[in-house]
Amino acid sequence: MRFFGRKDPIPNTLSELIPNKERLLAWAQTVTGFVAVTDESLVSIDESSAKVIPWDFALQARWEPPELFVVVQSEQSEPPKQLVFELITPGLVPIAVRDRVTAAVVVDQVEEITGVGRVRFIARRNKKGVSWTTVADDAELASTPEGTLEVGKVLGHLQATFGI
Repeated sequence: MRFFGRKDPIPNTLSELIPNKERLLAWAQTVTGFVAVTDESLVSIDESSAKVIPWDFALQARWEPPELFVVVQSEQSEPPKQLVFELITPGLVPIAVRDRVTAAVVVDQVEEITGVGRVRFIARRNKKGVSWTTVADDAELASTPEGTLEVGKVLGHLQATFGI
């Protein structure tokens, strides 16, 4: 960052990854590259990869300086993945990530289900409306016919309770 509130220009390698229709909210340098927050996605680049992750894939985010943790899941059938960014110059990135995840996640509730264990139910906004994700502590128990039935019952109850 420069003095008197003027910001350094975004690096070209990072700006090239940001789709034209998206508005840049914040960016920061990481130990291995850069990360940017737009109104639509989280963009990261390092020496081995570049990622553009829509906010409707975000489940959770946590800031423990200097590390930013973002849990994402692109498909219900895939397990959630935790991304970790060690920020050298955090700036407004942690706040912008929190705001974007908060805007995307409508419901985040953990339920204890008999015969299945703890299951997290997450409703996320996306362009099509709202999608629900379930993340069980014990995926094997939750994927049995009985577990699937019990999780489905609780999901139906939550959807009716929240009206989504």
